[in-house]
Amino acid sequence: MMVRRIALVCAAAALVFGGCAKSAGKPYRVGLVNFVTGTVQITGHGGKVFDAKVGTPLDEGMKIRTVGKGSLCEVYIRDTALKIFPDSELDISRLGYAKDGTGEQTAMSLSEGKLFVRVAKKITKDDRFGVKTPLCVAAVRGTEFFVTKNEIACLDGKVEVRSVKSKNAAPVTIEDGEGAAPTAKDVKKKDISKDAAKKLEADAKVKPVEAKNQALFDRLDKGDSSALKNLKARIREMSGGAEKKKDEEKPDIDLFFFKS
Repeated sequence: MMVRRIALVCAAAALVFGGCAKSAGKPYRVGLVNFVTGTVQITGHGGKVFDAKVGTPLDEGMKIRTVGKGSLCEVYIRDTALKIFPDSELDISRLGYAKDGTGEQTAMSLSEGKLFVRVAKKITKDDRFGVKTPLCVAAVRGTEFFVTKNEIACLDGKVEVRSVKSKNAAPVTIEDGEGAAPTAKDVKKKDISKDAAKKLEADAKVKPVEAKNQALFDRLDKGDSSALKNLKARIREMSGGAEKKKDEEKPDIDLFFFKS
């Protein structure tokens, strides 16, 4: 009876303290570097900086930076592809699940440079996926889009864009072939020219998932405890032994005003 009582208490604690960003019973969400050229640096949880290589994990709370005009990095978060262009800096603010475990919570902040995102899976009503810049937040519903500090461009699907400087400004929804230019007061919608669209299509090309990255994603999806243990150990090592903040300390994200 005592053993059963302890088990019940532990299960309840897991629901309270483990049911947030890295929800129990769900695959651990992590990004894996898939392609690197030039100088690409990742900052770990403790502030330690190291060079990115194919297979390097990018965990929630980490930062990735491409240094110089010839630098570029592609990252996969399972089926979602990120292409980080030269002279860019991207913070992974959130990469997990809602507190009740229903939906995926993905939030990142682009402080400078250019980012391409391809969200392969259909985002459900319970999912949250957003990219923040100093001027706006782009909320995604299964799409391909580019983000810079000054502009959002949609290649496929829909993106809702809202100003972070003026919370009372109405959001703008852009679709295929449309862009949005955020200002300090609002967001202005515009069409993408044929020449600009052609260049964006070329820039949107990403390499397929590397075999070793695919294998790790598959193992995590199956709940492979050994793969998860090795992954977490590697993340701790990369971060100089520092731990990220506990998941339960983070509220579910508000896409339009999540903090970087």
